[in-house]
Amino acid sequence: MELHNQATAGSDIVAVIVRSVLIAGDGRRLTRQIAFAKGAPENPLRDEELGAKVRSLVVPVLGEARCRELTDCVARLEQVADLRDLTRLLVPGSGA
Repeated sequence: MELHNQATAGSDIVAVIVRSVLIAGDGRRLTRQIAFAKGAPENPLRDEELGAKVRSLVVPVLGEARCRELTDCVARLEQVADLRDLTRLLVPGSGA
């Protein structure tokens, strides 16, 4: 089994095309091409995926409870009167 990856970017770098080709032991070629990486504006993350990504990055630094506070604050950002309430949640060990 062989795996070949190729990335191509146009001169204006509007898109990066990634093509993976898997060559099976019996000679079959399985190809997958993706024009936009997951998370790009053209291929956005679903809400569940974005939440999982946020948790995977925030919980190890700030903990589960602070992560919940932070995501709740961001969800109601338009109603937050003082952005210091948000920025305090971003500081590890602060008594927010």
